[in-house]
Amino acid sequence: MPLKWLHIPLLLSLSTPSFAQTDSPNITQVPLKFITQSNKKIDSYCDKLHNNTLKTLKKLAEWEGKIKTLLQKTSPAVAEELFNGYSASFASMLAQIENGQQVANQATASYSEYTDKLITHIKYVDSKKQELHTKYTKPLEEAKKQIATLDSTTAQSEAIEKLIAQRKQQLLTAAYQALGKNKYLKKIHAETTYYTDALKEYKAAFTQPKLLEQKIIQGLQRIPAVQNFVQQNSMLASLFGPPSSANKVVYKKVCKLDFNNIG
Repeated sequence: MPLKWLHIPLLLSLSTPSFAQTDSPNITQVPLKFITQSNKKIDSYCDKLHNNTLKTLKKLAEWEGKIKTLLQKTSPAVAEELFNGYSASFASMLAQIENGQQVANQATASYSEYTDKLITHIKYVDSKKQELHTKYTKPLEEAKKQIATLDSTTAQSEAIEKLIAQRKQQLLTAAYQALGKNKYLKKIHAETTYYTDALKEYKAAFTQPKLLEQKIIQGLQRIPAVQNFVQQNSMLASLFGPPSSANKVVYKKVCKLDFNNIG
């Protein structure tokens, strides 16, 4: 083994904050990097979701247009049904995104234990910002924006994925009957599969905690006030209400420091 690799565990131990190992961790021990790193991670994830959706819809809308042209020549009635009587086309979704509009109003993201855990602990740090150095002010303000963006982007991404699947099925069913085997239909089928797989990969990468993030959340969990804050302010709390004997087991599961089965 090369000598340089032997130094990695030592470097990790030196660079990892002692917060998680302290018997009585204090909020002032939370390193600024925990916030800035989380902001960058959320920003990168949201960019990937947005950019991939935009790229995918551009391709799908182009092929959808080709199908429309073919159907207008061979089956005007089918073309009318598919393109004038259905609002959620690839082209319409693309136009809404390019204009900065919501594709699915009032869409909500599915529950993610990882996201809940990360965001709730960032919110706890923010709730104690008066105890922190002023250098935390701007990163925490940015964290609020990133959290809002994550919620909106994730909700829209999940809604759009469903709409894309529905539109694909409609085209494959109606257009196939009129056109038979068609290269544009094949392209649409393949592209939507790639899109779904890409979203799964992005989510898997996002919900894999970084070492610093894991250490800090472990340390925060040993602050008595954190457990109460999580129970009152987590996403799970908004779904099930304040903790009670009926849902105590659910809260206990969320608060477990298990980063091996998340997402």
